[in-house]
Amino acid sequence: MEAEQTTTPSARRHVLLAVKLSVSIILLSVLFARIDVARLWAIARQASILWLAAAMLLFFVNVLAATWRWHLLLSAQSVTVRVRTLLASFLVANFFNNFLPSNIGGDVIR
Repeated sequence: MEAEQTTTPSARRHVLLAVKLSVSIILLSVLFARIDVARLWAIARQASILWLAAAMLLFFVNVLAATWRWHLLLSAQSVTVRVRTLLASFLVANFFNNFLPSNIGGDVIR
């Protein structure tokens, strides 16, 4: 009787992460290869500065609220972390959430 090879959860998680990263890189490469930069720039120049500023303001209010929520949750557990550190962590996690599939990006960073 042959001994069964078992894959540890850690190894399986690393393989799954590698597959998800590979798929992300391939999809982003295909996406960026198809972008017409001149057309994109022409469309971006037509955007309303007022609406862009309003969207940025709302985005940053949302980020600050989420950071404060993390601060409150950690404080309730007697974990002391500076708000500035939490803000940086949240922004990095948000970046990875935007570019990696599923929940692997931001949750790992956070």
